[in-house]
Amino acid sequence: MSILSPFEILTNNGWKLGSTVTLEDQIACVLDNGDMEYRNVRQVFIYKSNFSFHLYNLNTFSLSICEGCKEPSINPCINDSVFQPFTTQESKEYSPIPTLVLSGVHTMLENTQIKAACKRIPLILEYGKVSRLTNVTEDFYPLGAVDKQVSSKGMAVSLSCHETQPTVCLIRLAQFDKSYKTICLPHVL
Repeated sequence: MSILSPFEILTNNGWKLGSTVTLEDQIACVLDNGDMEYRNVRQVFIYKSNFSFHLYNLNTFSLSICEGCKEPSINPCINDSVFQPFTTQESKEYSPIPTLVLSGVHTMLENTQIKAACKRIPLILEYGKVSRLTNVTEDFYPLGAVDKQVSSKGMAVSLSCHETQPTVCLIRLAQFDKSYKTICLPHVL
């Protein structure tokens, strides 16, 4: 279960580039009940890969996953308690899922983003003079196979914290459009 860099993994020392995780790290693992715990990395493989990867996009976020891995998917649920402090953003366009917004202090927003990701509800954190979280109203879109010449130049990362079950860790993708934004989601590595 490999992902091509760049992406970050949540560790007990904060966010770390996936390609720099070592056996000395503890990473945030998502449990089946939606809780999170930090576990020691049991195995980590960082390598130049000649495997086939598939590219997925969500707005301007990109994620390249090794062929055969589970596709990323979004939980569009907006009835969760995590959305209690959010307000609805007015829009002239119809959407079956309204855009919800929460503004505030960066650390509070990042903690809310992590808590929601553990429930498999990704939120986009937009950094700026006024930082804000918004819900995700669409899913990742498959763009097809990544050219092997491209994928072989990047670093692929695969890791495990468990001996007998998949490791679901929190990863973060970043992009810079008009402002710097991140999305945090659970993913099997």
